[in-house]
Amino acid sequence: MISIRHHLSNSFYDPDTVLNEKAQAVWRYLNKENVVGAGAVRGKSITKRAQEFLTIVESHEHACHYSRPAARRHSALLKALLNDGTLEKLITSGPRELDALADTLSPILANADFEKCGTHAAFSELLQNKVFNYKAYRDSDFCSSLYIELKFTTVTCPYCNEYPVKVILRSKGKDKKPILHFDLDHFYPKSKYPFLALSFYNHIPSCKYCNSLHKQARPFTIRTHTHPYLDNFDSLSSFSYSHGALIGRDVNSVSINNTTPNALNLCGDLKLEERYQQNIGYAKINQLVRILADNADLFIDEEEESVTTEFLQLKMRLADFGLRHDASRIMEQPWSKMQRDLVKFFDVNNIILRK
Repeated sequence: MISIRHHLSNSFYDPDTVLNEKAQAVWRYLNKENVVGAGAVRGKSITKRAQEFLTIVESHEHACHYSRPAARRHSALLKALLNDGTLEKLITSGPRELDALADTLSPILANADFEKCGTHAAFSELLQNKVFNYKAYRDSDFCSSLYIELKFTTVTCPYCNEYPVKVILRSKGKDKKPILHFDLDHFYPKSKYPFLALSFYNHIPSCKYCNSLHKQARPFTIRTHTHPYLDNFDSLSSFSYSHGALIGRDVNSVSINNTTPNALNLCGDLKLEERYQQNIGYAKINQLVRILADNADLFIDEEEESVTTEFLQLKMRLADFGLRHDASRIMEQPWSKMQRDLVKFFDVNNIILRK
């Protein structure tokens, strides 16, 4: 429901710089030779893993398992990854650059490379396990710390603004590693784009309902869907209410208006409109309707800019209700976008923010 950059603007003066620094930190973490565990087992950098996997796919045994044409494709992909800083670009590039990289790398592989070959795993699965090991990254202390630093400790899902995205901090017991109570959705699904499995800007902190239940492995791209690191969904979509609400009638249904095909596709694939039909009560929409309808006369646009006692009382009631006027604050509370658009429905002249 909101650009992640807008969310970060509440904590950082320059969100773009912060995000790019975090992307570079992910690359440094993945590409260093690091010692892990009590047994001092040496971890391998992603570059080293790619080089070793290239040796495997160029072996006679690999060609026997997958066929020589397949082995040539696998070798070509690994060489492309190791050429001209491509691995680093895959980890650190923004959404538009990732889209271009996907267009360049995807044609190297064939559909067969995403399917099991007899008793042998699909090449795409091997590529993830041997080079782009998402599970190891997701389970790391580094990953937890990264999203704590990016203030994803107590917010809501940027896709739906419905369910919490939070981090459980622990100070007791043997295992004190924070628990990420959210999914990292792969905007470009790793099942189709295995080389984007560890790309920072391909990871969208989201609820399991948006990611695991509704989106699943649908092939999102920036050309088909709004991207939370690139687009401001709040400005592209709005909740619409029946005009009866203006005179205090209860809202029984809600619709979402989208201004772009990408926003429409996102709403459709994540079933947002259907989900929000069930949220009218949870979001206390009709309580808000009554507050606004009782004060409808205060929203008449007048040249008079004085602030009356009644207007101040209304602002206090809306604050007590928990309304988030500022677009950058939408992710702080469930259903804030839905509530905020209802206020706009009454306050078409934006008097509340003006005074």
